[in-house]
Amino acid sequence: MKKNLFRAFCLVLVLTFVLGVLPAMAAGDITVYVSVSDQGALALTKDGTPAAHLEVKVPEGSTLADAIAAAHAAYCPDGAAGWELVPSDWGMSMTKIWGQTDGVGMFYVNGEMAMLDAASIPAADGDCVDLFTFSDLTYWSDCYSSFDLHGANAAMGEKITLTLRNAGYDENWNSVTAPLPGAVVKLADGTVLGTTDGDGKAVVSFSAPGTYVITASCEDLLISAPSCVVTVSADCKIYTVKAGDTLWSIAKATMGSGFRWGDLFNLNADLVKNPRRIYVGQTLRVPA
Repeated sequence: MKKNLFRAFCLVLVLTFVLGVLPAMAAGDITVYVSVSDQGALALTKDGTPAAHLEVKVPEGSTLADAIAAAHAAYCPDGAAGWELVPSDWGMSMTKIWGQTDGVGMFYVNGEMAMLDAASIPAADGDCVDLFTFSDLTYWSDCYSSFDLHGANAAMGEKITLTLRNAGYDENWNSVTAPLPGAVVKLADGTVLGTTDGDGKAVVSFSAPGTYVITASCEDLLISAPSCVVTVSADCKIYTVKAGDTLWSIAKATMGSGFRWGDLFNLNADLVKNPRRIYVGQTLRVPA
């Protein structure tokens, strides 16, 4: 009888521990990326770097307001004081963004205008939030632009296609997006990389490892500054597939053993869906 009571007591203790600890163990941080522009140019962080695709971590269950506040606290030159939010049913509820109080401040989430208060929208892992301000109210509408990619990893010489789209409104005030041709695609330091074509596309590549912040602007239209942060690895270079190539033969030629074709496949998982199907002219990443 005493043994049974002792076992029952131990079971209660274990269950109490498990039920009390597991929720805490399950809870974790999520990552949100925040970009900021002012009057058509990328804002700067307290370190003087472009405020593009800034990584912040907040606890699960946080709102977008929590993530935006964390981004200000970590990166804004004014710190947490650079951000103010007032209760509102609209996305234009921010009275201060990145220290800016003049004009209009708005935010988009994953390329879509946020029509609710930032404190009412749950933050999800991987969310991309674009904050922007315009002191000249002439440009407050029809001004949001974004690349289809906010961040990318690439090998040296690898071509990356970016599509620039601009958001606006039709005659019935329905939100619409369209490709933005003729925009100058450039690095944050002003180095011109090219111009978007009729489909809003531009192809960029880099021959040296590093982190590159890409943005864009238009001569005849003031847009919120789009951003894409490309990290180019020194560990990879580009191999162009030739007639007769297989992942086995490429692995043998570039990695010393055909048996490492699986490593090659994993390195190119976003480019090669079937290891038996690669085609002439396709570019693959291989170890440098």
